[in-house]
Amino acid sequence: MVSRVITPFLFFGFNSYLLGSILIATFSFFGPWKLFQLFLTLAPNAKRIALISALFFPSVVFWGSGIFKDTITYASLCYLVYGFYHTVIRRNISVWRIIFSLITVYFILTIKPYVFLAMLPGALIWYFFRSIQGIQNAFIRKRYHSIHLRDKHRTLCPYLLLHRRIVR
Repeated sequence: MVSRVITPFLFFGFNSYLLGSILIATFSFFGPWKLFQLFLTLAPNAKRIALISALFFPSVVFWGSGIFKDTITYASLCYLVYGFYHTVIRRNISVWRIIFSLITVYFILTIKPYVFLAMLPGALIWYFFRSIQGIQNAFIRKRYHSIHLRDKHRTLCPYLLLHRRIVR
C-alpha cells in the first residue's frame, strides 16, 4: 500500500528519490500543521504546548519525515482528527474536508488498522462530551455529567481533565 501512495510523489519528483522524499515530507507536514491549528483553536492560550506537542516532539519528527508507513499514518491521523473536529464536533461541513477525511481513513485502515481502532474510542468520548455540553437544561446536564464523570480519579479519559485545565 505504501508503494501505491508514494508513486505520485515519485512521478512528480521525476523518479528521483531525493525529490520524492522532499515532496512526501512536505505533504506529510500538512497533517501535523492542521493538528497544531486545532490545538490553538481548542486552547489559544497554550500556544507553546501546542507547538511542542504537534510539531516538535522528537519521535514525531523522526518517524514523520521519511518514506515510512508511519509518515503516511501519522499525517493521515492528524488530518483525520482535524477533520473530525470541524465536521462532527463543530458541524462545519465541507465536501473537500469529508473527502480528504475519507481518504485518510482509507490510508489508515489499509496501512495500520489498529491505529484507527485506538483513535476511535477517544473520538467517541470527545463527541459525547461535547454532546453533554450542548444540553440546555442545567439540571439534566449536571445530572448526566455527574453520572458519567463522577470520580475524576477513575475517569477513562484524562485528556478531558487536561483540556479543562488548559482552557480555564
